[in-house]
Amino acid sequence: MPEDEKIIDQYDLNVRGMTVNIKIAQQSDFVPNYDVTFSGIGEATKLLLLSLRGELLSMVPLDPSRIENEEYVEELNNKYIEASSVLMDKYLPGTTSEVKRLLTSYILIMMLGLGDLEAPLADDNLEEIATNGSSTPIWVFHKIYGWCKTNIRPSSEDWIYNQASQIGRRVGREINNLAPLMDAELPDGSRVNATLYPISQSGNTITIRKFGKNP
Repeated sequence: MPEDEKIIDQYDLNVRGMTVNIKIAQQSDFVPNYDVTFSGIGEATKLLLLSLRGELLSMVPLDPSRIENEEYVEELNNKYIEASSVLMDKYLPGTTSEVKRLLTSYILIMMLGLGDLEAPLADDNLEEIATNGSSTPIWVFHKIYGWCKTNIRPSSEDWIYNQASQIGRRVGREINNLAPLMDAELPDGSRVNATLYPISQSGNTITIRKFGKNP
């Protein structure tokens, strides 16, 4: 922890069965940091698992039009667990069963969810999640601490586009070069606005205004 960092809050979230730690810390005179840590998953491990995404999709093709069907998702869930075990034996031989379980849980979040975005989505303390291009971190608006800078940074403009497309597919909306603006509503009532470059000059964007369960 940096010498000038002061932890002002810390709590755990359950994100699709994984424990995620949220740490909110203040540094000097800047806005608070909102740091997301998936239990047992480091940044190098995330990069490795992301690099396996293409191989996983070739082993278990995904039909986006059926992603809201519970039976189909359960079927995919089981197939990804099997495929993940095969790939871990191939690329990470000797991995313990407990580590395999953790890695498989993150793979499921990556393949069937929105990856690291699932953490702020699961945090009822947040009112807004803002992604403004790949050159800056994702920001969140906390009910108590206001705007916070997260440690989640989009890997590329394509990453943002893929997340927006995945959100759109879940609610029957589409975003592409011919339709670069998307307004959608998630099943929990949260509002999503997404834009593609050059409509948004800073890069692709996604803004999620979360539906308050306890307004």
